[in-house]
Amino acid sequence: MTGLHEGLEPALGLLDRLLGRAVEAVMAVYGTDHDPRRGLYLDPEEIARLVRLQPRLPFRAPDERSLLDLLDPGSRPAELAARFQLTGFDLGVLVIALAPELDLRYERLYAFLNDDVSRQRPTVDLALTLLSASPGEKLARLQHFAPDAPLVRHGLLRVARCRLAEPIQVAEPVVRHLLGLGGLPPWCELADPGDRPAEPAPGRHVYLSGADGPAKREVALGIAAAERAPLLILDVATAVEAGWPQALEAALLEAALREAVFLVDDVDELDDPGARRAFLRALAGRGATTLVAGTGAAPDGFTERTVPGRRAARRLLARLAQRVLPRHGWDDLVLPADTVEQLHELCTHVRHRDQVLGTWGFGSAPNPGRGVTALFSGPSGTGKTSAAEIVAGDLGLDLYRIDLSAVVSKYVGETEKNLSRIFDAAEESGAILFFDECDALYGKRSEVRDSHDRYANIETAFLLQRMDDYDGVAILASNLRQNMDDAFTRRLRFVIEFPVPTRAQRLRIWRRHLPAQAEVEPGLDLESYAEQFKLTGGNIRNIVLSAAYQAAAEGCPIGDRHLLHATHREHQKLGRPVNGFQP
Repeated sequence: MTGLHEGLEPALGLLDRLLGRAVEAVMAVYGTDHDPRRGLYLDPEEIARLVRLQPRLPFRAPDERSLLDLLDPGSRPAELAARFQLTGFDLGVLVIALAPELDLRYERLYAFLNDDVSRQRPTVDLALTLLSASPGEKLARLQHFAPDAPLVRHGLLRVARCRLAEPIQVAEPVVRHLLGLGGLPPWCELADPGDRPAEPAPGRHVYLSGADGPAKREVALGIAAAERAPLLILDVATAVEAGWPQALEAALLEAALREAVFLVDDVDELDDPGARRAFLRALAGRGATTLVAGTGAAPDGFTERTVPGRRAARRLLARLAQRVLPRHGWDDLVLPADTVEQLHELCTHVRHRDQVLGTWGFGSAPNPGRGVTALFSGPSGTGKTSAAEIVAGDLGLDLYRIDLSAVVSKYVGETEKNLSRIFDAAEESGAILFFDECDALYGKRSEVRDSHDRYANIETAFLLQRMDDYDGVAILASNLRQNMDDAFTRRLRFVIEFPVPTRAQRLRIWRRHLPAQAEVEPGLDLESYAEQFKLTGGNIRNIVLSAAYQAAAEGCPIGDRHLLHATHREHQKLGRPVNGFQP
């Protein structure tokens, strides 16, 4: 046996030996004469012979090795036994019940041993007889089929009652798991938290309250990330349609088999209050991390985690900031290696702050600061905005560029209110704040000469305090670092310089901004442009785009005259003279 049966071969080999011995024992009692009606009627002579016999003896030889000894420790059956604390006997029962899913000949063997052609599944009695070494052991092991036994309690085995005549069957999720078939019921969804920032759960059983469903799922994914586990999501509405509580039992088993954090997506879909209470009581008894999303108060046994409405927070942010969709990746950055390394370090601080501040205890230090703040300093066009986009995209967070003209108000106290709204909304939504050209707001505090100076200093002091208290990620972009308040820059986690690109970097930028599919005149000497014109990436982007429009209007490829003309216009915007240049 290979493929899907791999890992089960030793167990099935043992089962075949046990079944062979069992068939021999039955034939010794009934003889070898073929009677097609045997099992369909009761023969008086056969009844008399059964009365004279001793109780049905077990078929297993006392020296048979345990299944646990036969299995490869890394095989699926062995991992299943370890995960659910199964004994060798429990695993043997699973193999007996699983065998017909692998080979239909086992159905005929079981029907023969059950002495009933209509009973093609193993029974509690047959499993006990195959796996016990004595009548006393057989009776003692009947407890393995009780409701509180691991096989039944975890839902691995389907058995209606702890009775000898009851048929046994392996639960469908376990069959798929042992055979490596994958797949999930339609009411279940498996989500990978990926590299989301971890959010340790406030307890083993957590009730996610609030009205914003997507935000709750993001919190659940953060909790799963903290446990380094997948998230299995139960869609209650679909499960109710499929058949409750059987669908719930299957979902819980799927989560246990995958060692996943379990999320009930919307418990309010259970209309029956009694069924909902019983359901929540059952979940509160689970040993694994269990999350329930709802809108009411937290039930008994659950720790409440209120999830703010991210949609409302995003609407508020949209009034005072502009959402920026990430368009760039790490490969698009043309910056010094040390600058790129610092950007990666910034992402590392965000990803692992829960571990460092929470699990490792650094959060108990004075003023540890959960927020991550950075200053991107450098001339306009050096890649500060692109870097902010890349950081947001890498962390999977929204990015909002702050419109300072909408924040700063001529009315006393209004600037502080606007900033408070922005910071509060950003904390609720989990977004990154990007203060572009923030020199005006975060500049050096001045001497107080009049009321305007006094209120300006109050605003700066407010910003310093608010940044200290901020729990999220804030990136500040400045063209003039020397104008920044020293007290403020000292409190920043990162200060990252974005220098004017070197000649080699400018050449890379020129080439990068000319797409491969663009029509370009042969022999275009971009190295000369990189040597002659000391421009930033933003300037080069503008030049190439302007030249492309001019060439498209003329119906010809992009050439030197288009680039030179666009370069001249860009220098005019910058207020720089353009020396004659012939590439």
